[in-house]
Amino acid sequence: MSRAARERYELSGALFGLRGAVIVADVAGARRLAARMNEARAAGTAPGTPTITGGELYALGILHEISHRLVGHYEEAVRAGAIAAAARDL
Repeated sequence: MSRAARERYELSGALFGLRGAVIVADVAGARRLAARMNEARAAGTAPGTPTITGGELYALGILHEISHRLVGHYEEAVRAGAIAAAARDL
């Protein structure tokens, strides 16, 4: 998440992992973040319509973590160095 977004939604560093991704550890936290995002969108200080839900954010966080696990498993079980090789080819 960009620094501008972190400042806009008044998010603390405790909500972020090492890669800068938002860590939504519980549904209540996801609901609070969604409320902040919707307030900013309704006020016109953030793009988009105020329609995000806590459940959507929580689900997105779960999918994000699953993707990390899948990539890690692929690197370990199928092809070590695959992600680094793909990054070099970009």
